Order: sequence, then structure tokens, then C-alpha cells
Amino acid sequence: MMAKRRPVRQDPLEAAIETALRPGQFIDYRAGWDFVSELGEIAAQIDQLARTDPERAVRLYESFLAGCYEKAEGLDDSGGTFGQLVETPCLGWLKAR
Repeated sequence: MMAKRRPVRQDPLEAAIETALRPGQFIDYRAGWDFVSELGEIAAQIDQLARTDPERAVRLYESFLAGCYEKAEGLDDSGGTFGQLVETPCLGWLKAR
């Protein structure tokens, strides 16, 4: 008889990252500010978490940065705000590591 595996629960912040990145949806210039603001709020939550749980924060930074890398081709960042946003989590990841 095989033991049942419990489903692995997704980290709530990882779920928030995925939702905020809006997979499959192109973000045009007009929507860019709101998009980047929402991601900035999530990045700030990860920054706070890094102080108390750096191991979890590293995983979340990595998910966040990987998602941003994937999204980079799916938005109009002619204003540069998305590119600027990614700097802070990169530094946070280094500190948490």
C-alpha cells in the first residue's frame, strides 16, 4: 500500500509574484506604471522577509527575478521603470545569500 503524498503548498508570496507578472498578457506603456508598482510592493515584502527568513527570501528573489526575466519581452518598458525595479531585488538576493 502506497502512502498518500500531501500536495506541496505554494508559498503565498510566490503565488503573488506569479499573479502580478500576468503570464501571457502583454503590458503596454500605459499599464506599465501600475504593473511595476504592484511588483515593487511584492519586492518590498521580500526585502522585509530577508531580515527574518533569508533562506525563504532567496527562493522568492530567485522566482521574482526569473519571472521578471521572462516578462521582459512581454512589456513596453520604454520608460525604463521595469528595468529600474529589478535592480533592488538583485541586490537583496545578494545580501540574503
